[in-house]
Amino acid sequence: MMETKPVTSLLIDLGGVLLSLYESQTSDQFKKLLDPTKLQNIDELVFHPFDRGEIGEESFFNRLQTRSLKIFDGELYRTAWNAMLGSMSLETISTLEELKKKYTLILVSNTNLTHIHFVRKKIAQECGLVDFDRHLFHHSVLSFEVFMRKPERRIFEYTLQHYNLNAEECLFIDDKIENTTSASAVGIQTHHMKLNSDFTRTIQELLPSIS
Repeated sequence: MMETKPVTSLLIDLGGVLLSLYESQTSDQFKKLLDPTKLQNIDELVFHPFDRGEIGEESFFNRLQTRSLKIFDGELYRTAWNAMLGSMSLETISTLEELKKKYTLILVSNTNLTHIHFVRKKIAQECGLVDFDRHLFHHSVLSFEVFMRKPERRIFEYTLQHYNLNAEECLFIDDKIENTTSASAVGIQTHHMKLNSDFTRTIQELLPSIS
């Protein structure tokens, strides 16, 4: 059995791993706004292009509006879109601060301009931490900024090349199996974390020296 190399860099997902995520909350609100007969390929035509930065906020919300049951106030769409985003615990923040002393930390997230602004504001209000991503991580790979998203293999190849990382010395933590599978394909060590489970406990199990 091949021995794994010691981990020097941690690539970490945001929603569902560090930040609680409730996608059903957004789905439930969209059911009240969107016409069910106009939702075919909505991921490929609306959500994924927004995550990749291929369309801006105005275009994103316009695309939702054209799929609506009727014309609603624009803020209803924003509220519905952000409804899935929960909180980051103070314990998670402390764990990341400790990890940053020993590892290169890189946030690798499928996100968009609306969500990242909302999350930054929410964490600042709830935890007193301004620009959490800059404070807690050495680098951030945000899908809308690099024009690619997980589970596309190229986002992991980009991260390795851009930050001059050795894949075998990286550990990627994500709540979606398709994402960890893609990262594994380029040689990255991975851990599939259950959605909204305890991040600190997960780290203590994976990297006992942090405990």
